[in-house]
Amino acid sequence: MRTNWFWSGAQAGLLATTTMSGTMLVGWLLGLLGKPPPQRIAEEVIDVADLPEDSPQLRAVVTVLGHWGFGALLGVGFAALEKWWPKPLNPYLRGFLLGNLVWFVSYQGWVPALGLLPPIDKDRPGRPLTMLIAHWVFGLTLAAVRVRERRPWW
Repeated sequence: MRTNWFWSGAQAGLLATTTMSGTMLVGWLLGLLGKPPPQRIAEEVIDVADLPEDSPQLRAVVTVLGHWGFGALLGVGFAALEKWWPKPLNPYLRGFLLGNLVWFVSYQGWVPALGLLPPIDKDRPGRPLTMLIAHWVFGLTLAAVRVRERRPWW
């Protein structure tokens, strides 16, 4: 039984966020990220919402819910827009373009505007490229899941 586009998009976004998180973990282990961007964003949300800042459990919950929630939302958006994408545009290219767009709008737009991280050209060495690659992984995984969903496994 096929699920509707909303739930299948959300599921694809969750899986894509998971693979992206693996890429970010590698970057973090290599010392390229510093504090991961989802954690920095969660800490700002906790501060603005005036929640207890000394709770590592709360930080973890807000980080996970925010990161995977944003990924699920992007998956829903990707699924909703599929019927309007130009037909000759390969789904993997669509995912790659989405990854680039989200990375650029986030790390050159709203993230620095909120004072969470510096813009790309002023950020620490390694973080912008690591996050760009993580967003490519997100977009390509999202596309792969959506393509796979429409094809039988046999």
